[in-house]
This record gives sequence, C-alpha cells and structure tokens, in this order.
Amino acid sequence: MAYGRVGRPVRAFRFGAMPPREGEAETREQQRWRCRYWNMLVELEQERRRRVDAILDAATSGVAEEERRVARKRAAADPAVAAQLAAVEAWFREERKVAMACAVEGQLQPVSV
Repeated sequence: MAYGRVGRPVRAFRFGAMPPREGEAETREQQRWRCRYWNMLVELEQERRRRVDAILDAATSGVAEEERRVARKRAAADPAVAAQLAAVEAWFREERKVAMACAVEGQLQPVSV
C-alpha cells in the first residue's frame, strides 16, 4: 500500500521481436557488410593516426619525452608541418569516400596504404 492507497493488480507486458519469417539471409549478409565497412573505417583511422604520428615525430625529434606533447602542438602550428597534416587529412577524406562508395556497391576491399 503506497502512500496510503489500496494496491491494484499489476500488468506485466512483454515486448520483443519475433524471429524473421523471410529475408534472414539478406539480413545476415547486410550485417556482414556492415562489419566489413566498419573494419575498413577502423583501418583507415589507424593508418591516418600512424601518418600523423610519423609527421609530428619527425618534426619533434630530439625532444625529451616530458616535453613531447607541447612540442607536438607547436610543431602542428608550423606551416610546413601543417601542410603535411592537411595532405594526410585530404587523403583520409578521399579514402573514406571511396570506402563509402565501395560499401554501397558491395565491393569492399582492404585499405590501400
């Protein structure tokens, strides 16, 4: 008895999806393509990070480990380094577009590095 009132019977509802009657194979294939596409995007992001790290590490070589974070920020502001980073970002955007087009066509391939 909550708040001095008389309790009433409780209804319990169950919700859920029924197993598919048709289209299960297509659904599973679509899920596989989704996973392949996601993995391709992860590979692209990892490659982008590797390239950015290589550029910033080259620009900050000889800097002590404690000062590396600040030095990397300063190096990114340098016009020559900024141009290299912009080229990496342009490459990344283009590869993402290619990945999306391939995903739509159903022809995903491993990342070309």
